[in-house]
Amino acid sequence: MKELIVDIPDNEYLSANDRLHWRPARQRKIALRNRGKALAQSQKLTVPTPCFVVVEVGLRTNGRADADNCAPTVKCLIDGIVSAGALVDDSSEHIMSTIYRRGPRITEKGWRRIHLKFIDQFVPF
Repeated sequence: MKELIVDIPDNEYLSANDRLHWRPARQRKIALRNRGKALAQSQKLTVPTPCFVVVEVGLRTNGRADADNCAPTVKCLIDGIVSAGALVDDSSEHIMSTIYRRGPRITEKGWRRIHLKFIDQFVPF
């Protein structure tokens, strides 16, 4: 299993509930993609394929939260990992499924934590 922990400032985080103008949304997507690429390159990440991705979302609040709302953020991070060459492609042949769940609470104000776990799932038939 390979892991990547990404700390994201609130001004870069994308939620499925956001209704942003296209330009700030595009700027956030570029920043997230660059962040994912830089982290994958600095950690010399190599992701086995096919795999499952488990995403743990760390928030500041202990209240109710929908972990699936971080999907646009995760999409951009995975695109950056692909452009870094750590993952062949983000198609359904290489990423079998993505599972979202609530991660541990973080204490630093203004930040979110995305913990990506790539679980090797090669099952020969």
